[in-house]
Amino acid sequence: MKQQFLPLIVSMVLCILLPGCSHQKNFFRRKLYFTNHQVISASKYTNQQVPTISVWIHGARPFGNNTYNLGLKSLTLFDPHNKLAETANILVKADSIKFPLDNFYIFSWPGTMDFGVRQQEAITLHTELLKLLNTYKMSHGIKPRVRIIAHSHGGNVALNLAAVTNNMIEIDELILLATPVQDKNKDYVRSPLFKRVFSLYSTIDIAQIIDPQGIYHDSCTHSLFSGQRFNPSQNLMQIKTKINGTACQHLQFDDRPMLTILPAIIDQLHEWMDKLPQQALLSENTRFMLSVYTNGRRPPQAKCYRTGGPHEHIELPIPSSYL
Repeated sequence: MKQQFLPLIVSMVLCILLPGCSHQKNFFRRKLYFTNHQVISASKYTNQQVPTISVWIHGARPFGNNTYNLGLKSLTLFDPHNKLAETANILVKADSIKFPLDNFYIFSWPGTMDFGVRQQEAITLHTELLKLLNTYKMSHGIKPRVRIIAHSHGGNVALNLAAVTNNMIEIDELILLATPVQDKNKDYVRSPLFKRVFSLYSTIDIAQIIDPQGIYHDSCTHSLFSGQRFNPSQNLMQIKTKINGTACQHLQFDDRPMLTILPAIIDQLHEWMDKLPQQALLSENTRFMLSVYTNGRRPPQAKCYRTGGPHEHIELPIPSSYL
């Protein structure tokens, strides 16, 4: 009897051990400590001589389409008690230099769980964004930079900009927060349209992958559910994120604790990416891990890990709006 089960046991052990041995991951880790202590924090990405227009794109609305203030509109035109405006104002209050109120916009879309809708909304976004940029240039005599911050499927609306015919804009920064990675448009992240892309995700975020892309009526996918990681690209950094030692849930990526410190996180990701060799971004086996602490924990002495180089510890001032 024991001999009958021996081959099965050996097979199970090999299935467990071999995947971990065949492709060793190369981990790059960075820890950010937000404290109330006086810390000098200056970044070349915070004080830009060229102005930046920031656009917030919300996620899907699976239990009812959004019909409020559709299109690209200035944050100043929203009722301050509107949910979208409340979310955007967190970023403005957290860092008014990076996110000045007059240059902050919201792109509101129906939020439908449909490939075609997101493609059409990307065309609308391109049209209205191009009009805004032309108006800004005529008024100020300078072409502004463009930053898009998108949560969940709002990120897929932004990615579909790469498929717009006769595209005439560039996105200097694309910040994806828990965006489902879908076969339909995942390769758009490599488009030269996007100068830099930061994709923040969490391994416990079930909502990010639960969207059944395989049952969409126009689906041509290889998998039923969505993914968490794109194929590597030289303009892309994908970061597994934790706050105070806990992995983020889906809705925590656009909640106050995360958004309040997101401006400083964006600066740190830019500086981190500047230091990285290109092969680290292009390797399938590279993993970037960001741990953020806002609970008063002090940074320990730096130490080295077996892979990925030094484990960087950085202390930052916590925004007053966080308290």
